[in-house]
Amino acid sequence: MLLATVTPLYLGWYTPELFNLGLIAGGLWAWRARRPLLGAFLIGLAVYSKPYNLWLALPLGVEPLLAREKGWARGLLESVRRGAVLAATVVAFFGLNRAITGELNYQGGERKTFYGHFPGERTPEGRDITFGNSGQWMTTDQLGPLVEGRDEATRRTGPARAAGEIRDSFFRNLGYFWVGRFGGVLAYFFPALAALLLFLVVGPRERTGWLAVAALGVSYLFYIKQIPDNWYGGGGAVGNRYFLNLLPLAFLFVPRGREWLVAASGLLAGIVFLVPILRHPVQRSMSAGDHALRGPLRVLPAELTMLNDLAVFTDPARKKRPYGDTEGDPHKGWPADPKSYYLYFFDDGTHLREEREGQPGFWLRGAARAEVVLRALEPVRAMTITVTGGPAGDRVGLFCGEAAAVIEVAAGESRSVTLEPEKGFAYYDTFLYDLRLRSRRAAPDPAQPSRTLGSFVRIALQVDRRPH
Repeated sequence: MLLATVTPLYLGWYTPELFNLGLIAGGLWAWRARRPLLGAFLIGLAVYSKPYNLWLALPLGVEPLLAREKGWARGLLESVRRGAVLAATVVAFFGLNRAITGELNYQGGERKTFYGHFPGERTPEGRDITFGNSGQWMTTDQLGPLVEGRDEATRRTGPARAAGEIRDSFFRNLGYFWVGRFGGVLAYFFPALAALLLFLVVGPRERTGWLAVAALGVSYLFYIKQIPDNWYGGGGAVGNRYFLNLLPLAFLFVPRGREWLVAASGLLAGIVFLVPILRHPVQRSMSAGDHALRGPLRVLPAELTMLNDLAVFTDPARKKRPYGDTEGDPHKGWPADPKSYYLYFFDDGTHLREEREGQPGFWLRGAARAEVVLRALEPVRAMTITVTGGPAGDRVGLFCGEAAAVIEVAAGESRSVTLEPEKGFAYYDTFLYDLRLRSRRAAPDPAQPSRTLGSFVRIALQVDRRPH
């Protein structure tokens, strides 16, 4: 099962996931081998490493309560005994950390993340870059996202999010967790999904399997509730690296006698989704989003709830490219232009942000499909899309949710169409719109013959300004 998932990629990573996978697998094995105290100790180590692993101890704690032949009182005593061993292990290791470092929580405190430029370097303009004047503050002292009206945001914690945004993200993540393009179980851990479906639909179903499914379900809901915009492990992850902690549970709910179905389906899914990753593990680790730029993964939905942290956006040329005055000037009291926006380029169907005759936009790659997410500062009432034909002209399909149009243009000819999109997905007080474009013709770029052009696309927005 492990070999038919993204797990082998992480053999070369300096992250705790494989270590935790081993601890949890060992703990569950010890439990099934009737050595529950050893199992509690091993899972306790995993809880110390990542407190979210606490839910994986659920089978150990609940099983005695279901053993009616031993009586309720004896079952409760055994459950408490196992819980005490787990708790003592966690407390002992946190105490040891406090004694050595002076801090109880080794994962707490503040840190910074740097993109593009790093302390000790200089900008092209000659400005010295220091730790203080660059990077973005991060902190892990807060459990779960900051919520407006409940938590106080600072420059070191990042902005708080509206409660409605977090609620909408939760419902989207219910699906993204399983079928998302960058972290979904379907693409990166298909044998576990196959085992789960076979267990629930076909059977046979045993008590051990039900306990494992319960632990998986609780962990799943906890992850997407507590870390709605980073439940898969950050922009550098390939697949959901946190799911490696949950993967050992799948061995407990593989239906007896159906193992070959799980193995066969895992092999097939691995050929479809994982061969490009596992064939070049170092390259894919260094460019964590490249495998999703093309191929079957593009069929799966991108996890908009984690937009800024998706693996494809470790390439800054693809991420949050501004069109118009998106920032304003806070020092002079100038607000941002409400009709300005950012674009996120999800694949190689475009040549990214460019300008044509002084107008910002992007070139579609000739005869290619493209997905671009538009992040608007205000809710969009309508978007006017202007298409200018490339050297061979073009026929372009435009789709934004249910809104769609087709434009045909000759070489150098410009035509516009206005789409009225559905309500955008709220993300950090902005609004996301998923655009799909399809170029039908291609010709070499006269300036760069190595690349092909379809048509040049510009977007102008009509927005409904909100009271501020």
